[in-house]
Amino acid sequence: MKLIQSFLMPLLALLGASCFAVHAKETSLLDSPFYKKGAALRDAGAYQKAFDAWYPFAEYLDEAPIQLALADLLLRPKAKPLRSPVRRDVLATRLILRAALKADPSALQLVAGASRAGTHGFSPDAASSDCWKAVASGLHDPFECLAVTSLRRVEAMPTCANMVAIKTRNSFAVDGDAVAQMCIRHGRYALMIPGLLPEYVIRANESTYAKYGIEQILTGDAPAQGEIEFQQSFNAAMEQTLIQMHGGGISKQIDDEIQLKLDRRK
Repeated sequence: MKLIQSFLMPLLALLGASCFAVHAKETSLLDSPFYKKGAALRDAGAYQKAFDAWYPFAEYLDEAPIQLALADLLLRPKAKPLRSPVRRDVLATRLILRAALKADPSALQLVAGASRAGTHGFSPDAASSDCWKAVASGLHDPFECLAVTSLRRVEAMPTCANMVAIKTRNSFAVDGDAVAQMCIRHGRYALMIPGLLPEYVIRANESTYAKYGIEQILTGDAPAQGEIEFQQSFNAAMEQTLIQMHGGGISKQIDDEIQLKLDRRK
């Protein structure tokens, strides 16, 4: 299953995969009822409800138009009371970057302008701005520009899971080692975890990995073509870096800490 975490399955069941596919093919996302519902709530001043309507599409389904709409909502002064999983400004910047990494034209224009002016959480940098402008012409890969982009808050950088999802959006016919190295260059560390795990195991893994600055990427139990090879290559590269950072016993240390948490639960 292509980077869809277990908690996302109820959402997909609710939406209906076939229904979403029809909208993706027959109309632009901005004409879909999913977008219009959030837009109507936003225009009525119901910012929290608009956020709740859009967030699953922006965060888990990685839809650029809704990522940009949600970022705009998060940056509105009247949206200050809005509850968000992370700081509103941090999430807004991350969503804008995620859309730009998929070469969305509107996002590229926004990032180029924000990088030059130092707005939307970006530090002013003319070289970064020029790089993002050149992506639209096919002169640069978006990830090349990400490497030279400075942010006011480092946590606004897309997560490794975000980067993996974008790189494998169409297929897993990419080098897992190369994608892992890309995450590492941006200070993001992660391990891909296959299978459908119980919620308490996911929480134990997550809290333990976070202690060492590692993100867990849940991949489900139905791998797509090429996904197993991608995961093995990705994890091998990432584990080598983690050993260099934390020492040769890091894998056993993490496993022991997770097992201790699970034993306490019994």
